[in-house]
Amino acid sequence: MLKQPFVPTIVAAVLIIALSCTSSRDRIMVAMEQTSVTATVTNLRERPSEIYCPCNNIPGRNLVFDLIIANKGKKLQTVYAFVWATNDDLSPPERGIWPISAVDSCLTDRGELSIKDHTTGRKIEVQGQQAVTIAENSILEPIGYQDGKLMSYSELRIQLWSKSGNLEFDETVHLKAPNP
Repeated sequence: MLKQPFVPTIVAAVLIIALSCTSSRDRIMVAMEQTSVTATVTNLRERPSEIYCPCNNIPGRNLVFDLIIANKGKKLQTVYAFVWATNDDLSPPERGIWPISAVDSCLTDRGELSIKDHTTGRKIEVQGQQAVTIAENSILEPIGYQDGKLMSYSELRIQLWSKSGNLEFDETVHLKAPNP
């Protein structure tokens, strides 16, 4: 007598085959579509810094922002947040990261953005159906001028990682150039 296969086993096998046929980028996109946690940068502004460029005494600037993490789900979510600031039009390209404690584990020797340890991000816990605001965060802006224009960042990239190391949210925000 031939036994009928157990239905969940067939479903699991089909899911494994489907996942093995898709790229890792596609799998990340599917996972991100299912997440209940999102992030938004608000109240973006510049503030003078205590740091000066030693070669020409140009004062530094901080890019200051508030970060809002929202949980649309019903359960408590713990995420690790990173905000990357970049400008690839500058030579050499400029990079900045928040929280500053994550610099060593996130930037490669060549300035590429890469998360080596997601737990170096800012740990944030958000109750279900609520939002948390982390205010007054800052990233040091590039110091100086290039081609007669004040150097600044052109993009912010917000990433949220789960406790298990899965990318839960990834969004890029384009910035306007500051007035010289």
